[in-house]
Amino acid sequence: FGTQAYLQTPLTLDHPNVLARIQDASIGLAGQTTSIGDAIGLAVKRMKNVSSKGRVLILLTDGANNSGILTPLKAANIAASHHIKIYTIGLGRTETLALRNNTSDDLDEDTLKAIARITHGHYFKATDVDSLVRIYNTIGQLEHVTFSGLKLRPQKDYYIWPLMGALGLMAIWLITSGNLSFNKKGNR
Repeated sequence: FGTQAYLQTPLTLDHPNVLARIQDASIGLAGQTTSIGDAIGLAVKRMKNVSSKGRVLILLTDGANNSGILTPLKAANIAASHHIKIYTIGLGRTETLALRNNTSDDLDEDTLKAIARITHGHYFKATDVDSLVRIYNTIGQLEHVTFSGLKLRPQKDYYIWPLMGALGLMAIWLITSGNLSFNKKGNR
């Protein structure tokens, strides 16, 4: 999300496709402002009809809501009414690092904490990649998901064995049926 919230990829188990869409994203792609409320609203619209016990949204931001139509707290209340839990992650440091201006001056931690509280989620603060990995691992432990009845395509192709058998049987049939005969000159 940015100036406007939009769907990068629909809900899917196609993880390679999701990863490709994330890698294609760039900073500023969706605009220079932050529409947290609209992003939550769009996610709720997509998730509200999903039949699942635990519907979870992870909101990762380095800013404060400064555009959009829906306020973050109103969006959080809508999410809560649809039993969607939101884990909020504030990204950034509170101090300026040498050679980097990576502060979280715009980060509205109070609003992120309120969103998490309203939806029965949790607020986390990520200051670097390692802390972000730990946060996602924690969320994974809190929201352990088991897939029952999930059917996956085999990753190994087995068509070659029946194909080879069919070709072998066809070769035997052609040779033994008399349709194929060779003389010494190589003529048919």
